[in-house]
Amino acid sequence: MSTKVTDLTELAATPDSTDVLHIVDVGDTSGGSAGTSKKIKVSNLLASGGAVDSVNGQTGVVVLEMNDIDDVNAAAPADNIVLSYDTATSKYIADTRLTTLYTEFRNGTAVNVYADGTTATQGRIELTATGANLKTGVTGIDVTETSPGDIDFTVATDATGSTTFTALHLDGTTVANEANLIVKLGCFLAIEGTGNAQAKFRSTNSGNTLYNVPATSGTLALTSDIPAAGVSSVTGAAPITSTGGTTPVIGITAATTSAAGSMSAADKTSLNNLTTKYEEDELLTGQNTLMNTSVSVASNKVVDIMGDALADTSNANSKKFLGFHTGSGVCVLQGMVDAVASISGATAGGALWIGASGAFSATAPTTQNYYSRVVGHYIGTGQGGEQLVYFNPSQDWIQIS
Repeated sequence: MSTKVTDLTELAATPDSTDVLHIVDVGDTSGGSAGTSKKIKVSNLLASGGAVDSVNGQTGVVVLEMNDIDDVNAAAPADNIVLSYDTATSKYIADTRLTTLYTEFRNGTAVNVYADGTTATQGRIELTATGANLKTGVTGIDVTETSPGDIDFTVATDATGSTTFTALHLDGTTVANEANLIVKLGCFLAIEGTGNAQAKFRSTNSGNTLYNVPATSGTLALTSDIPAAGVSSVTGAAPITSTGGTTPVIGITAATTSAAGSMSAADKTSLNNLTTKYEEDELLTGQNTLMNTSVSVASNKVVDIMGDALADTSNANSKKFLGFHTGSGVCVLQGMVDAVASISGATAGGALWIGASGAFSATAPTTQNYYSRVVGHYIGTGQGGEQLVYFNPSQDWIQIS
């Protein structure tokens, strides 16, 4: 060349793709051993160098960095967007799933994970789903959010800790604000206390109710297990007295049993003539007249003794030989009884008629062919809530015409 390269005028603008450059092809010695002079268009300069033609206006050999990427398949890139490979397009695309996960499930400042990411007092993991579980091995909590919901408390058992045992089951019900806590068979519930074991139950009307359990072993009995009529003996029993008094209502002592432990005939006769006392405003009633019968119909009802049927104002049982069945075939012929069920419209001292199905009625019947018969008078409500009635069936009856 006759002109130095440095003496040449520099191109002020970006070369056009059709501009040509001088180049020596050293691989072609047809023009001489040093190579052959040739021309090359600018558009072909980097054609064989790779897919990158330019970066931010630069051409030639450049270094591509992540900061050089302005956008990847996203119209408006946001904070925390990452790239993930999409096999459908064979490209790396913007992925917002990590941002969503960060928003909904963030790590707090402590080791706990909080629902809102900021309230440290929550200290929990909260999942919204139809089911969840928290386990370490086989011990854990299984939660099912259905209607109603269920929670199972499982624990590892046996010497190796490999047997899963569901110890407790919390079962929601279809009634609002009500659930059943089921202690599974094989799970022992122990309530510990400094002395006797104690259990507290929350009541809606009286706060906590405290129950003390004896320190020694024993058996809790149902009310149905308490001896009733027909008990053959009660060893060393103290007399049962009326409320606030000392006069025995039922006095069975060791002396009332025979040597063999069963009641004598005289004792049975005495029991059949027990004096039953009710105390209401210091009013003591007289002696009840009792009768042992074979009646087997419902207790605490007016009955046709001989017909073993309930007295009813709608039929002829009402004019029969009546008694008030107290249970186990014992009937009161005359005296104080407990009607158990409240008597609608009854007033203290008011007459009571036979009603339907052995019940007392405070209203005389008026239906044609029904039987009208006074069977006693209403006394009132006793201290224990009992409905006191003086049972004294009239010997007269009227069939309504």
